[in-house]
Amino acid sequence: MILTALTTVVMIRASNLPVLLCIALYERQQYRDTTIAEQLGDFAERYVGSLPRRLKAAGKLLKH
Repeated sequence: MILTALTTVVMIRASNLPVLLCIALYERQQYRDTTIAEQLGDFAERYVGSLPRRLKAAGKLLKH
């Protein structure tokens, strides 16, 4: 009985996760006055900027 209740709670939370993430992204976009595309671009620039030099060089070689 306890296992069933625990499973139910976990499944409810897991199924609500995508909705909650969408709400969070929407609220951040409204607060910052930037589009989601701009936010994703900024995130990508920060992520690529933190990569080691060897990986950056490999990415440049693959583009050409």
